[in-house]
Amino acid sequence: MRRFGERSNVTLKEVVADNLHRLCENDGRSIAYICRAMRISRSQFDRYLAAENLPTEGTAKTIANFFRIAEVDLFQIGFRAQVNIPAEYEEAIRNLTHLPAPRFQGGIYYLFYQLMSDSNRVMCSIVIVKPRGDDLGFVRLTGYSKRRYSNGAFFRGRHGGIVVERHKWLYFAGVNMVPEYEPSMIMFRWIMGDEDVLPGKASIATERGPVVIDAVLKRAPDDLSLRHAVRMARAYPRNAAFIGDDVRLILEDNPV
Repeated sequence: MRRFGERSNVTLKEVVADNLHRLCENDGRSIAYICRAMRISRSQFDRYLAAENLPTEGTAKTIANFFRIAEVDLFQIGFRAQVNIPAEYEEAIRNLTHLPAPRFQGGIYYLFYQLMSDSNRVMCSIVIVKPRGDDLGFVRLTGYSKRRYSNGAFFRGRHGGIVVERHKWLYFAGVNMVPEYEPSMIMFRWIMGDEDVLPGKASIATERGPVVIDAVLKRAPDDLSLRHAVRMARAYPRNAAFIGDDVRLILEDNPV
């Protein structure tokens, strides 16, 4: 098999070795972990680090994809990896959560939104809000069934994440814990102390891409049990008494 850069001299091996050392240091994880993640043997990778061998074209592509660089960068003299992925991730989380958690009342809420496949029906999801350490966490459940779905879950959607407040808006940022593990964001205009019915928007992932639709968050009765609540996470006729005139009015008038 032809080696990438086979016609070059040993200096190219040293260039690759130097770049790999820098990339590994910048990544912050162990060499053993990196090798397992790339499915490259540790002994093989050690030979690259020691400037003894050059990677094949296929291996070079695997390494470049893992470190999120161009393949040619791996062979560039003086290449400097500028992005520290773990550090950037940690900074992003700090920026998301560095402000105090919103003083939003925990408990069970209904999330109503228009069913995209049927304009005469409204979907109801159940949102459970609960403090998680210094943050405010939530779980959103959709599509309850007494029997498990084909993926082994009782819910078609089971999104979990955190609630943050910015500029009088509440952002429920999460990810589905059921395949396909799609991210989600629901946003509601909020004035502290007014938590009964909140107008907002929901970003719904579809096969054709994300769609933003009108949504309403409504506090459930305090005496509602979780067991009963999750059985209500399904679609309803738009004129159902359970939906309520307040929710229908918001969905029709689109106030935000």
